[in-house]
Amino acid sequence: MRKHFVPRFVSRADTFPTSEEEEKTMEKNDGVLTEEEVSSCISNLGHSATGLEHVYQFLSAPGQNLNNVSILCNYVHLQKLELPYNKIKDLSCVSHMPYLIILDASHNELSDFFGFQPPKNLKVGPSADRIRQRLICGLGFL
Repeated sequence: MRKHFVPRFVSRADTFPTSEEEEKTMEKNDGVLTEEEVSSCISNLGHSATGLEHVYQFLSAPGQNLNNVSILCNYVHLQKLELPYNKIKDLSCVSHMPYLIILDASHNELSDFFGFQPPKNLKVGPSADRIRQRLICGLGFL
């Protein structure tokens, strides 16, 4: 049985660090997304698909120099995930998110389009079409 993490509810005003604090945190974690950082980026508390528990449904962490987001495997109830402008090379954690509908992973360092099993309802933006086209043409990634 997969473990479900539901962070405690905190107000957004208390969780968003200043730019200087963000830089210190990222230096300390070397681009690895931590539980503490997840709690400052997660929002939209709602009901799970079964309606039996409260879960967070939205995570947004743009431009944080992230290169490892494997902790997100524990957040199976996410419906919207925004991770643009990072240094992510692997998004296999998305295959653990059956309810994910929207994914923005634009402007990262992905070298393989869907090197994982995408959720069946996943909608991807225009950047996914450009990646698909590069793979088809054999041009690789810039």
